[in-house]
Amino acid sequence: MIDKRSRIIRILFAVVMLLGGVTLSLLAAGTSGTILVFAKGLGLGLIVTGCLSIFQEVVTSPSVTDESRRAIDRLTRALAKPGIRIVSAKRRGEPRYYKWVLENEAQDAFFAGHSILHRVDEDFRSRGILPCEEALRQKISEGSKIRILFLDPTCKLLDDVANAGGQEPRLLRRHLVKTLEICKRLRAILGDKTYPGELEIRTCRAIVQYAFHHVTCKSRGTDEMLIGFYFVGMPGTETPVFETDNEEIRKCFSVHFRSLFDTSSTSRRLLSYLGGCLEFDHEYFGQCVKAIAHELGDQAVERLRE
Repeated sequence: MIDKRSRIIRILFAVVMLLGGVTLSLLAAGTSGTILVFAKGLGLGLIVTGCLSIFQEVVTSPSVTDESRRAIDRLTRALAKPGIRIVSAKRRGEPRYYKWVLENEAQDAFFAGHSILHRVDEDFRSRGILPCEEALRQKISEGSKIRILFLDPTCKLLDDVANAGGQEPRLLRRHLVKTLEICKRLRAILGDKTYPGELEIRTCRAIVQYAFHHVTCKSRGTDEMLIGFYFVGMPGTETPVFETDNEEIRKCFSVHFRSLFDTSSTSRRLLSYLGGCLEFDHEYFGQCVKAIAHELGDQAVERLRE
C-alpha cells in the first residue's frame, strides 16, 4: 500500500516537472543570449525527465529494483533544490571532458553516456590525444580505477531513446558499433601485461536520462563532476554542460549511477580488468553484434566479427 502510494506521488511529481518544463520553455521564447540557452535547456530537461519518469513508472516500473527506485527518488528530490549551474553551452569540444587523460596521477573515474566511448575517442583523436583504448590503458597503468556505462545495444527501447534525443536510431547504433569496437580493442591490448589499476565496462538496460563525468584525484585533492541532460529534440553533444557544488546533489548523482552500474537488473558487465585479471563476456558481445546487425545489416558490424 505504501509502495503504491509512493508510486502515485512519483507519477504526480513527474507530471509537475513536465508541466513546469513546458511553462519554462514557453517563457524562454521571449528571451535571448545566455538566459535563453539556460532557461530553454532547463525547461527541455524538465520535460524529458518528466516524460521518461512517467514512462518508467507506468511501463518499466515492475523491472526496477527497490534500490534503484530509492536512488531515483533521492535524485529527484535533490534536483528540486538550487545548486546546478551551466558551465558550457554544449558538450562537444568541452575541454574539461578530456583533461583527466592529460594528468599523470592515479584517479577514480566514472563515465556514463549513450555511446560514451565513441564520443571520448572522437574528441581525443580530433585533438591529437591517444586513441580511447590506449588512453584507458595508460590510465590504468598509472593505477587509476575507471568505471564506464553505456546503453545496452540489445535494449528494445533503443529507438525511443534515440528519437527522444533528436537522433536517428541508425546513427545511435553506428555510434554503439564504434563503442563496441573500442571494447574489442581493449580486450586485445590489456592481456599483454599486468597493470595496477582497474577498468570495468558495463551496459545499461535502464533509460539513461543523464550523461555523467566524475573524476577524483586524491594526490591532487580534486573532485570534478560534470552533468549532461538528454533534452528532447537535441543530440547529446549539443546540449549544455552543468556542474554543481551542492553536496547533496553530487551524492545523489553518484548514488544514482552507482546503483545503475551495480544492479544486475539494470546493467550487464561486458569487460573487466580487476586485480590483474581480464574478463570479457564473448557471448553477450555476440548478442550485441547480432542486435545491431539486425537493424543495420551485416556490413556495419564486419569489424566486430573479425
